[in-house]
Amino acid sequence: MIDAVILRVTRRIGTERANTMPNGNNGGSSGIHNDYGLYHQLRLEPHSLVTSAGNVELVTPLSSSSSPATNTTVTDGDTTTSATTITDTFPLCHVASYLGFSRANGSCDWNQASKIFKELVAMETAMHHVNHGIGSVVPELEGLDKKCPLRWSGEYHDSQYTPPVVVQSLTQLLAASNEDGIIIPPCAVVGARTSSSTGPSAIVSGVYGKPQLSFTATSPGLSDRFKYPLFARVVPPDDAAAQAAIRFLHDVVSSTHIACLYLNDDFGNHYYQAVQEQAELAGMVVQGFPLAFPPDDNDIANQLEKLQQTGIRHVLLVVFSSHLKPLLHQATAQYLTGPDYFWMVGISTSFFDDLSFDTANNATEAALARTMQGMAILPEFGATPDSPGYHRFVKIWESLGQADGTVQYFNSKIPNPIRGVDDCFVAGDDFFETNGPGSTAHFAYDTVVAMALGACSATENRTVPIGDDNVDNSTTSFILDGTEHVSAILQTTFEGASGIVSIDESTASRDPLRFSYAVLNVLPQVNPDNGLTTFITPETIVLKPNRELTDWELLFQNPDHPRFIFQDGTSTPPPSLPPITVDMNYIGPLRIMGYVAFALIAGLSIGFSLWTLANRKVRVVRSSQPFFLVLVCAGTLLMGSMLIPLSMDDEYYDQRATNIACMSQPWLACLGFVTAFSGESNCMVKI
Repeated sequence: MIDAVILRVTRRIGTERANTMPNGNNGGSSGIHNDYGLYHQLRLEPHSLVTSAGNVELVTPLSSSSSPATNTTVTDGDTTTSATTITDTFPLCHVASYLGFSRANGSCDWNQASKIFKELVAMETAMHHVNHGIGSVVPELEGLDKKCPLRWSGEYHDSQYTPPVVVQSLTQLLAASNEDGIIIPPCAVVGARTSSSTGPSAIVSGVYGKPQLSFTATSPGLSDRFKYPLFARVVPPDDAAAQAAIRFLHDVVSSTHIACLYLNDDFGNHYYQAVQEQAELAGMVVQGFPLAFPPDDNDIANQLEKLQQTGIRHVLLVVFSSHLKPLLHQATAQYLTGPDYFWMVGISTSFFDDLSFDTANNATEAALARTMQGMAILPEFGATPDSPGYHRFVKIWESLGQADGTVQYFNSKIPNPIRGVDDCFVAGDDFFETNGPGSTAHFAYDTVVAMALGACSATENRTVPIGDDNVDNSTTSFILDGTEHVSAILQTTFEGASGIVSIDESTASRDPLRFSYAVLNVLPQVNPDNGLTTFITPETIVLKPNRELTDWELLFQNPDHPRFIFQDGTSTPPPSLPPITVDMNYIGPLRIMGYVAFALIAGLSIGFSLWTLANRKVRVVRSSQPFFLVLVCAGTLLMGSMLIPLSMDDEYYDQRATNIACMSQPWLACLGFVTAFSGESNCMVKI
């Protein structure tokens, strides 16, 4: 049991705040570079006294009462003074976030790092809005700084997409103490970016009683509340993404059999298991092919060879962008692509965004471009939200670069190990003018908001509203326990940047029926100036929750042209299996032999009958009894005529004709046999 800590609150922190932002909106980003990192700076101030209160810190900026900080901001030519006076102790929740700027091998892709930087910016913006009660994106944040004394700050670490890196770093943070010369451990954790790193780190943070939230880890295994009691996330698990993928494959592509190439790790295995379960419910057959990570060319070749042996032509990929290039190259070489095949990527990927092929002069690139045309992508982070919260978030995002020093401040938050590395990422001054928020930044924003609203809710009965003159604020208890914090987060619902955020308490994951998925259509476009082929990935289909929140509705984004374009340029999907070739065992040219044999038998039977009749008075013929000789010839003719229906099949004749032919065969055979041998037997008896 954690003892209550006495917290003295005398005034609102930040008594004066600039009330004008670029474009004339209130409560925005004016002075963003001055007060964004204010509370983190006070936490690190040498004269500040920092003590613990459960999972939070109590920060007393001892030097602030004598020299309050004063910030000057220039906005649209006007000078605004923003005086931030910290007069007393305030509780601070310091958050450690693990983002994937670089890889374990030291490589750093600019595009990927740019995406991660957007997440960092969104989290910092959310903390700024929480600390200053700005409800320009989430209305519930308006005036929150007056109701809840808790303040937020953050630090960011490079996960390198590697579980040992995350676990080692997080353990060092959580096990640190003031005796080690390190400030009190963080009160909460965000990340890590991948499910394979998030699982181990959630166990570590849970052991230390720290909540951990994620906005990118989607493995269904993380829904295990017994194993991860202090973990939650603002995205649905991959069970929902798998259900959406199967729904699309069943309703639009008419799949009956699916080959699933998936990563052989925690994320990939759980996704494949979810695909199997959903496919079984839809009456579809799935065959899986695990792939090693990182990608291995020999492993890819072996799995593609096994896939080829199955004959399945609808392929679902649950792989990262690093796998796509070798996969598609080898699939093209093994003739597993083309108009007869359909390929779908079941997770987010930026692989197609920067591709450029010289299809006119390079046959290999032309073949690869044809391979990619008509592919589908189903991002696990859903469709671009069509909600007021998202539009408000985009509006704030566009204004971020308008205040001097904003980009420099955000750059200063990039983890040190990659800062300044050649060919790695540093945002330019025009970053917010040329880059939108991307596919995950709005989830990062909502993660911080959910954490803050949950914390304020958990401590609501233990704190006194700041600035309430009717209450004696001199002493009040404040404590934030990890278990209570997570419980409060699970009970929090708000309209965030990513839509309605509602977390299912049984799985600690976002309710998928308050979440929309999109199917992107990979389409080529040729630049007329240089002849290069690039790709666009428009959202063609959206799976949107129905009004009853019981299922998704599959809707085309353009109702006037409800089409998904496949590899052959049409909206007709290829079959999921090769066309079934049935050997009908037709008689074919052999029927001529039957006709010739019948003609020979008929000629001889009729000829011998005529000869017998012509020579019936000859002694030898008369002694053999001409009537029975003619009877033998008639029987032979009947049996021989059976060759006519035997030579008939449905290659040239209709069903009625073949039915008659089939029924006549036993009659002709039996009658011919009885007739012929009755005459012969009678002759033998006579003799």
